[in-house]
Order: sequence, then structure tokens, then C-alpha cells
Amino acid sequence: VAFLAGELLQTLKKKQSKLEITERDILCVQIAGLCHDLGHGPFSHLFDQMFIPKARPGQKWTHEIASQNMFDHLVKQNNLEIHMEHHDLKPDVDLEFIKELIDPKKPGPQSEVPISLASEVF
Repeated sequence: VAFLAGELLQTLKKKQSKLEITERDILCVQIAGLCHDLGHGPFSHLFDQMFIPKARPGQKWTHEIASQNMFDHLVKQNNLEIHMEHHDLKPDVDLEFIKELIDPKKPGPQSEVPISLASEVF
């Protein structure tokens, strides 16, 4: 996912310069692609949909939230902010951006992308 996300963003950057995609954006998307499924349990969605509801009834749990929590833990335990800065990332902003990419907030009607725009991208 990380590789393909990077390829997609590189293509968009080249073909849609008005989007002003930066190398920093691309790296954040690649990190999110790499980490988006950290929170999956064994047997993937079966774990999410069958095991968790029985093991923890009433608990609001998703693998996306677990992925965000694990990402936070990895960053903190391994002091990754320093390494992020070394790669021109800004941890105070980019950590939140990466987590939003892992589990995006549901878009409202005003933020939906028009179908015509999607056809212009490629």
C-alpha cells in the first residue's frame, strides 16, 4: 500500500501541479499506507466483526483506531520525531495528518469530490 500510494501521489504531483503536492505530503501518505493496518487482529476483518464484539461487548473498537494507537506508541517509544524531522517532516502537524489518513473523518456533503474532478486526475 505504501509503495502504490507513493506512486499515485507522484503521478498526481506530475500531472496535477495545481494540487501543489509536496514531497512531505507524499511521505506522509506512504507512512499512513504502511501503518494503516497495524491494528488488524488475526484473520483481519473476521477478528474485527466477529471476535471483538463477543470478547468486548459494547466496546467501540475498530482496527483503524487500534492502528492509530499503535502508530502513536511506535513513534513515542522509538523517538521517531527526530527521524521525521531528519526527513523534513514536521511532527507537530504531520503526525496528526498521518493518523487522519489512517482513519479519515467521514466527509460531509460539502466536502465530497465531484465525479468530474476524478476524471481530470488521470
